[in-house]
Amino acid sequence: MGNSFYSSEYIMKKSRLSHFTIGYNGADRKRTSTKKLTPEELAAFWKALEETGVYRWRTHYKPSRNSICDANSWDITIYKEGRKVFQSAGYEAFPSDEDPQKTTSFEETDRYLRVINLFETDPRHQARVAPLKKEHD
Repeated sequence: MGNSFYSSEYIMKKSRLSHFTIGYNGADRKRTSTKKLTPEELAAFWKALEETGVYRWRTHYKPSRNSICDANSWDITIYKEGRKVFQSAGYEAFPSDEDPQKTTSFEETDRYLRVINLFETDPRHQARVAPLKKEHD
């Protein structure tokens, strides 16, 4: 990756899933996909989101001090009935598969990819992830 910089922004608002990519210094923001959900798809989205354990994520993930950064970041914001119900972001760091309160650096985790797959409108572009394990509260 080297000196690359990109940011992926995922937004769920008013029954519409949107994915944006943002280039260097916030320039070149462009929508890469968008989809208006039917009531059935919206119900399935909320159920799948709950199953990911996303509400246990931290609001921000950052790499350890000794990490080498390529300056790649992500942001997920979800609104329900006009109110922000979830936001999480990371800079070269992701929620750990073992515990979403812990950070892992360098690679996207299955936990992260399950949520991102909910925003991907074309199933051919969804990431392959391990089967979801039931979490205990």
